[in-house]
Amino acid sequence: MTWRSNGKDLEKAEAAGKRRVVYRAGAETAKADRKTLTAPRFDCDFFESGNLAKNCTATGGANGGSKAVIDPMIETPSRSTRTITSQNMVAVFSRETQDPEKIDAQGDVKFNQKDKNGVASSGSYTAADETVRLRGGEPTVWDSRARTKATEIDSNTATDISFARGKVQTTYYSQEQTNGAAPFRKVKSPFIF
Repeated sequence: MTWRSNGKDLEKAEAAGKRRVVYRAGAETAKADRKTLTAPRFDCDFFESGNLAKNCTATGGANGGSKAVIDPMIETPSRSTRTITSQNMVAVFSRETQDPEKIDAQGDVKFNQKDKNGVASSGSYTAADETVRLRGGEPTVWDSRARTKATEIDSNTATDISFARGKVQTTYYSQEQTNGAAPFRKVKSPFIF
């Protein structure tokens, strides 16, 4: 730990050897989450006073060594556990709440929420809109009904809606598998884009 000149406020802290940072929301509400960051090493910076975390850089090397797990305090059909793994992550904390409001992931990013999955070279999760943004490499999201690749994919974890931009390729699985949810009910009819 590195202390500021006043001797009571932290400036920086380093931790090595399979470490965990846990943020648990104060009140159990339908929108509250428990966020857990795990990595072999953390390097954290603190705000000027109050020993409040500003950001933590998690490094973990290959094979998803850094991991963020976002658990709803109250699980509902529309809110479930979200998991992000990558080689490295940076969590940015709100000064007021000390909640990780943004998590940036770099290197072999993988995202999972129930049946929904995503991969990319880099990604970012923002708590305010509960959205995972996948960038770099070949961003791809999929579930048991469809698969989408694009240059950029924004996947809202609260609404289960993904927005894809740039060189978008989408595959829908059989009408039987999707209960007719694919965009073209008459699969033998021609269509033009």
